[in-house]
Amino acid sequence: LPDGPKRSALVAEARQSVDRAEELSPTNSWTQSALSWVLYLEGDSEQAKTHAEIAMNLTPSDGNVLDFYAILMLFVGEFEAARSASDMERLRTSGLGRFANRSINGAASYHLGNYQQAIASLNAATASGDPFSAPTLAYLGASHHALGNMKEARRITRELAQSWPNFDPEVTFGLLYDSPGQVAAIAGVLRKAGWAN
Repeated sequence: LPDGPKRSALVAEARQSVDRAEELSPTNSWTQSALSWVLYLEGDSEQAKTHAEIAMNLTPSDGNVLDFYAILMLFVGEFEAARSASDMERLRTSGLGRFANRSINGAASYHLGNYQQAIASLNAATASGDPFSAPTLAYLGASHHALGNMKEARRITRELAQSWPNFDPEVTFGLLYDSPGQVAAIAGVLRKAGWAN
């Protein structure tokens, strides 16, 4: 959500919940993971990273903790840490639901300049029935463009425009990523690939 009363109320509610979780179980990895996200939403990226590291060290094979760690690292521009935590070969022995590691790995690989790995990870996510979103298509299209696969990049950006006509990468990624450079690295390439809103 953009800045405003609704977002502030949700962040305040999240802070209240995580404070209660800390009272009940401060050494629980999910508590530390949730705390890292609240800190990030409150604008304290450094403390967010610290608590994400604590969570991962407490349960290094919990799939949910790994996903939240990886996506936080992606958002703050720690791409190698995000790639490592989202590695498809990494052991995941616990956690709930489907994991998002393949998609996160694709995004991190893109920012590291490993476009072929980005495509492989994003295609694996799709093939596995992982959650599919506009950012997934955005990274897929940008990766193809970076490799010079212009026809496929244009096809994907057309699909993105048709499936999510209101998607705006500057707005979406701007709300998530710490660095304007991260936003430009994906949004600018998408425009070159033919995306327009």
